[in-house]
Amino acid sequence: MLEISAQTISNSNEYLAVLSLKEKFFMNTRSSRPVRHIIFNIIVGVKCHGQNIRDIDLIVFGKFDTPISFRPFLAFSTPNGDIERPDTVLLDSFCLVVEVKAHSGDRVRFSEWSANEHVPGGRVVIVEGAKTLPNKRQFETWINETRQAGNEPVDMLLCVPPNMAKQIKEDTGGASSIIAHQFHDWGWKVWDGTSFAVRSTYPTDNNALRIVQYDSCRGLEGWTVVLLALDEFYNYKLKQLTASAGVGDNPKIQAARWLMIPLTRAMDTLVIHITDHESPVRDALKAVAAQFGEIVEWSKA
Repeated sequence: MLEISAQTISNSNEYLAVLSLKEKFFMNTRSSRPVRHIIFNIIVGVKCHGQNIRDIDLIVFGKFDTPISFRPFLAFSTPNGDIERPDTVLLDSFCLVVEVKAHSGDRVRFSEWSANEHVPGGRVVIVEGAKTLPNKRQFETWINETRQAGNEPVDMLLCVPPNMAKQIKEDTGGASSIIAHQFHDWGWKVWDGTSFAVRSTYPTDNNALRIVQYDSCRGLEGWTVVLLALDEFYNYKLKQLTASAGVGDNPKIQAARWLMIPLTRAMDTLVIHITDHESPVRDALKAVAAQFGEIVEWSKA
């Protein structure tokens, strides 16, 4: 059971933020491990008199009837001041402070921001496949690196376009996607979220690789995220958006914005696989790789 309560003025920026938070809470609790009872309380427009920051837009309190466990990917301070990253953390309740901004992202000021030196740096791997998947050796490398960082294969996330999510009937009567069959042939376990029957459950095997369609990856994360045939997903979205475009719409920009969802799913390592030697996605990635060569590596499938 999920309970959410909030009080705010209708049509205010804070009201719109509350609606967005509610939607995200419901979406993520439906797709995560079942919890018997969760209560979220959202307090709007908190006044902190006598403090340097007097106005807080939103405070979110969450309470679980049974603590949930998770593997943190960020280090944090212990009560004695040490910086640690424990293997497992039990979460009983939480509090979030949210600042609501009405202006566009390009007006956000970063002058007072500083890097968190305790967060390990990430990297981007771009694999050019020429209509082929990354090979088994490359996947083995990414799985081993995930393990070396203290994670398991289930902490990886693989996103695929619709053509790789096509279901193939198995001899046992079940069905799984084309990409899941490939991993089965390589001797690996998978949680195939492209299957309707599978995605109504949640992964229970730490050795199973998670596979989802791009359209279903919103809100999900992985220590290592592999975006398979990202250029094909862009083409699919471009075709879809062009067919439904109205006056003033720019399907190319809208399709590019869709790519930002899978591109922001990785905690540490982002692997981007492209299949076409001539595509806008490849051109954009080439420009990024040239500018940020210290964290971006380019390889062949």
